[in-house]
Amino acid sequence: MSEYITEKLESDELVYAINVWDVQELARERIGRELTYEEMYATKKRIEWGFFDWFEIVNIAIDDVTEQ
Repeated sequence: MSEYITEKLESDELVYAINVWDVQELARERIGRELTYEEMYATKKRIEWGFFDWFEIVNIAIDDVTEQ
């Protein structure tokens, strides 16, 4: 594999990440407050479950962008 995925992206660069600030910002917009520790932990577990088959999501995205 080359050193770079493209001319501007390094091979170890993150493609996507969700941090606590992102989740709390959405909570503030959606429910008008930040999540408690317990709610944040439960939300984190559900997000992890949603990304369990991340490779399937990536395969679908690759298929979408490469369809001719």
